[in-house]
Amino acid sequence: MIDNIKKCLFNVMLLHKLITVVLGTVFYVSLTLMWLPDGLGFQTLRFFPLLLWPILAFLFLSLRLSKSDGSPRVVKPNVYDVSNIVLGLLPMTPILQYILVNQNMLSRTESLEIFCLFLLVTIVYAFLIPMLLSLVWSHSQEFTLLGISFSFSSYFLPFLSSCNDFHQNSLLPLCITTTLMMCLFICIIDRRLLLAILCAILVPFFLMVLPYLNTSYYSNKLLLLPFSLFVTFLVSYGLYVFNAKLLKILVTTFFFSTFFAADLCNQNALTDKRSDKMQHNIQTLCKSQQMISSPDIFLLTYESYVGNETMQIYGIDNSEQEYYLAEKGFNIYNGIYSIGPASTVSMNAVLAVASDENEARGATSGNGKIQRILRCNGYKTYGIFPNNYFFWEQTIA
Repeated sequence: MIDNIKKCLFNVMLLHKLITVVLGTVFYVSLTLMWLPDGLGFQTLRFFPLLLWPILAFLFLSLRLSKSDGSPRVVKPNVYDVSNIVLGLLPMTPILQYILVNQNMLSRTESLEIFCLFLLVTIVYAFLIPMLLSLVWSHSQEFTLLGISFSFSSYFLPFLSSCNDFHQNSLLPLCITTTLMMCLFICIIDRRLLLAILCAILVPFFLMVLPYLNTSYYSNKLLLLPFSLFVTFLVSYGLYVFNAKLLKILVTTFFFSTFFAADLCNQNALTDKRSDKMQHNIQTLCKSQQMISSPDIFLLTYESYVGNETMQIYGIDNSEQEYYLAEKGFNIYNGIYSIGPASTVSMNAVLAVASDENEARGATSGNGKIQRILRCNGYKTYGIFPNNYFFWEQTIA
């Protein structure tokens, strides 16, 4: 009889904790939507409640049906562990990686500004808000881990969205596998957490059902942030309950390993730069040559734009514009495609005849081999850009 009462009390407390975590997630989503600009992250957060509300309804129904003796719940007083500040390194890891990889276009001041800005957001989401919410709900550790997981998932979203193969083919299997592994781990720790396991299984269930409601390419990306938050919170909370010190050591190691990964990336970039210099000697060959004629040259490039032969496959006829350009003397090269995923990489191949991505903005800012050859033959080069993306932190030639 006493064991049954204890089990009922445990289930009720567990349901209250789960409801608190889900409500906390809704709070973070609502707060972020107030200041986040439109984009993939904004659309993902608008989509997120489609997962949260069914889970929240299930938890409230389970709480309603749970048997309780009516005795007041005993809540442990909030004792904030100062060492949890170390966990803030987790969401800052993708920010540090971005800064280190993009040193070719970020100045020291800009790098510091970006780091401090996201550090401030991390402090607010992972520490300040949990402290304030814990005054009402008395779940300081859960709110801290939730804030850290939410910040990390938001910062990590651009990387996940760039992995097309991942969110198209590996998202659902990995989510299901991770869920089952964490459920097994939780069962080993405490079998009384069966209710929490059932709630956790609801998330991959909705992740499996919702993509079939809209099979578009963009809709699959909307699942990336829920997936990342779900896995990050499950893993971090499971490790925290099992051994908080181990979690802090892993987070610290993960953060500082970014320096070694960035250094390796820079070494590969230097190797590519040397190979480009060895392979391309166009300027040297052209010094002894003289242009027969020097007509005006106009190079028109379109962002995310394809030729008419490709458009016609999708039922779009762009022949009118091509006829207009042909009448004005432009040459249209059919059957050609970009050799790089980014415009800077593609234009670097055209203007510098090189493949070094780290030096791409040098070419688009007027310092490419082709522009230098043209200037040596009396040309004046000009560029019209919609923004400063193509020559960020570069000297305009």
